[in-house]
Amino acid sequence: MKCEKCGYVSFDYNVACPACNKDLAQVRSRLGIFYLPPEVGLEGFFTGASDVAKSAVKAAPAAAKHEEAELDLDSVGDDFEFTLDD
Repeated sequence: MKCEKCGYVSFDYNVACPACNKDLAQVRSRLGIFYLPPEVGLEGFFTGASDVAKSAVKAAPAAAKHEEAELDLDSVGDDFEFTLDD
């Protein structure tokens, strides 16, 4: 988004121009930009340092138990060669 006052090009989520501090609310409204910044940064989310991350972990469904299944390689045919790598 470009500031009308100084011409500085900045991110759409900025409420004010980083260069001249002009309020960008009218520009954002006219352009239809209704971006809300995230409540927490990625580092805080993945480290669990925020309340948002903690609530997301609590809301996640419990992992289902998986049963082991056998793979029937005979049904694949003779066109494939299977090897085991180290």
